[in-house]
Amino acid sequence: LQGLPLAELLAKFPTPPSQAPVAKASAAARAPGAVPRRSSVPYIEGLQWDHTAMLGFAVAPELEGESRKKAFAMLLQTDRAQLNDNLAKVYEGMVDSSGIAALVRASSSGEAAANRKGTFSKLKKMRSRTASSSGGSKSSVAVSKNVLDFGLSGALCPLKEDMQDEVTVSLKAGKSCRFHVVLPPPNPTYSLSVTPDAGQIKKKADVVLQVTLNIKSTILLEDCITLEVPGVGRYFFVIRLQSETSVFGQDITQFLNRGKGLVPPVLEQLKAYLTEHGGMEQEQIFLRPGDEVELLAIKDQLNREVFEECKDLHCIATLILTWFRELSAPLLSPLSENLLLSATGEYECLSLMDMMKEPQKTILVWLLELMGDVQVAKDKNGVDPEKLAELVAATIYTPASADAAKNEKLPGKVVNLLNHLVAYRLKLRQRSM
Repeated sequence: LQGLPLAELLAKFPTPPSQAPVAKASAAARAPGAVPRRSSVPYIEGLQWDHTAMLGFAVAPELEGESRKKAFAMLLQTDRAQLNDNLAKVYEGMVDSSGIAALVRASSSGEAAANRKGTFSKLKKMRSRTASSSGGSKSSVAVSKNVLDFGLSGALCPLKEDMQDEVTVSLKAGKSCRFHVVLPPPNPTYSLSVTPDAGQIKKKADVVLQVTLNIKSTILLEDCITLEVPGVGRYFFVIRLQSETSVFGQDITQFLNRGKGLVPPVLEQLKAYLTEHGGMEQEQIFLRPGDEVELLAIKDQLNREVFEECKDLHCIATLILTWFRELSAPLLSPLSENLLLSATGEYECLSLMDMMKEPQKTILVWLLELMGDVQVAKDKNGVDPEKLAELVAATIYTPASADAAKNEKLPGKVVNLLNHLVAYRLKLRQRSM
């Protein structure tokens, strides 16, 4: 963007929030089907259970790429009752991994059916040879469950609460063996851990895996954990849970419609209530926290879509900040640390905001307009714009640099960014009058 004329640069900014589209706050918009799905694998239309393929996935030395996607999708798209039966048969069929893998490759390589005739008789003979050659010492492992429901039995999963489940792993035959657990890739909308995540399975000494899940925002979680037992096979644990609905801690990607950012309904609702009831003129608005008891009550009412009124307007202001504070990732986290540090004047700050993607950009503009409203009424509310910028900066950005010196400078740079952008939004208002 260096060298861009200021007029062209300014033309690239989003329309003011008064004209920007607002996401509807209807119950239908937050129905189960509209809840963001979080999974490390995509849904595969028309996929059906394939026992031979799943057996191959269970004994393959590694499970990556397309094989992983297909295996997990097959597990997630199978009914729970049928899944338990299907996996029981897969685990019973675990034999020599190299032999099974070869059979699976042969069955999927496009060879003529005549060349594959007798596959399962070969499998049976191979199982017999494997057992005799090993002297019956091949290890056999059993797991207590295949589906993790964290004791919810179909109920919605609470938000921001550690949920516990456990799996017992037993050695049924053979020598002791090593194991390790593979989790889905990290996701900001939830945390998942297993303890222990590696170790040894011994005779008469079951291993109990403690699984902890904490969902941070409204999602439909569908994913798998695998227990890898080299020389024995792979065991799958399926998670299919929907979280409680909350307007706080949301995944803001849902506020994106055909490339355009949407203003979250709860923010518009809170701002409208604050404005209509004289909140902008309230002394030290945003700087003074609201009553904690009433704040929690209002938050619950907003989640259940039954909020109507409050006694303490500071609660409304506090909840606006809370919405930003509880995002799964801070609003300005995508911004480059180096660009933030180098942005000093208005032009650099405008350029930096122009680099932001949607819906973060539209939501930031909404926040800047709100800060401008407070600043316009500073003679009545007594709010120091610098203190407000410091409070908001700490709410929408968390320094996470490996360089401690940068972490010390970044908060001040975010304050500088906000001050310049709010001043610019106020200048736009004056020009339009």
